[in-house]
Amino acid sequence: MGSQRYFTRLTAVLAINAAVVLAMGTLAQAQEATNRDTNANLPTAYFHPNVLYFKVGTMSSQTTTLTNTSAETLDIKGFSLTGEHQSDFTFTTNCPLSLARHASCTVSLSGMPTAAGPIGKLVESDNSAAGRHYVSLQAD
Repeated sequence: MGSQRYFTRLTAVLAINAAVVLAMGTLAQAQEATNRDTNANLPTAYFHPNVLYFKVGTMSSQTTTLTNTSAETLDIKGFSLTGEHQSDFTFTTNCPLSLARHASCTVSLSGMPTAAGPIGKLVESDNSAAGRHYVSLQAD
């Protein structure tokens, strides 16, 4: 008689745990679907090339192109340079604050690196799912 009560309780506990796991799985699937739907309406973009190479001690300019690959407008919040040697460079851009769907714009970087290796990054902030896009700056 005692073992029957034990198995009845065990069965009840297992049923409750199974219901909790099922509910958690359903919640996770619902959140994933919501994230997919939310991101589906956000623009996508990329830089090409996404790495620019400079020669140490030589003044030069390089250009990269930012392309909005989506059917949505890319709202550009700004550009910045980061990294230990960011002061070696300046940049100019013809990118509008709102980059139309499937449109491109350019960013030109000029400078003379004083050290070899990774110099820094050009960072573009926007309303895409990624929120930011990067161009790595290298010197040799």
